[in-house]
Amino acid sequence: MKKKRFSEEQMVAILREADVGGKTVVDVSRTYGISDVTFYTWRRKFGQMSEAAVRRLRELEKDNVRLKRLLADRAWFPPPDATSEYAIHVSRCGSRFLYQSHDET
Repeated sequence: MKKKRFSEEQMVAILREADVGGKTVVDVSRTYGISDVTFYTWRRKFGQMSEAAVRRLRELEKDNVRLKRLLADRAWFPPPDATSEYAIHVSRCGSRFLYQSHDET
């Protein structure tokens, strides 16, 4: 994956410079060494967001990834009931990754 040259906050600042500063897209693109297509891609992605809103969006995306991992781990490793055949079979085998019922083996 290619390393990003600009943070999301910097992208928003560049977009604001073109909007508020009165510069054309071509001038701003040339100043920062980006293409016009990149500028318009950023504009489509961030629109009228402020830098604080972009920071909040990134925090929410990180939290979402964390919660998805937590949910996936919970689905793969359900807490076994102490009296279930599954719990007895796993405790005998000593394997956390064995998901067969005792009567399937």
